[in-house]
Amino acid sequence: MANKEHITVGKLKKAINGSYGIINNVAKLAGCTTRTVYTKLKTHPELQQMLENEKDILQTTIDDLADITILEALKGKNVRVAMWAKERAEAKKETEQAENSVNIYVNDLKADNEQ
Repeated sequence: MANKEHITVGKLKKAINGSYGIINNVAKLAGCTTRTVYTKLKTHPELQQMLENEKDILQTTIDDLADITILEALKGKNVRVAMWAKERAEAKKETEQAENSVNIYVNDLKADNEQ
């Protein structure tokens, strides 16, 4: 492994691209330890943002593959998958509604505390 002093921000940026936001991947590609990656992330917000963007790409890819798989199963008239997809959509909607309610409650508490 390379000494952390020799790991440049540019090298980490290159390593982050295509890493899907997985720290172990970044460290292997950069030729350093995960500890070095975490240290650089703490001091370079642009690296943190790049890593988050890579994680978003991974999540989008997973979501897209799941949607394609569900659509293919539905085209084949797979009733189990149709029922699962419906339950998944309903659960997601309920989760979003709950998160919105919590956010409203927290914002109300903050507003009350500011008065």
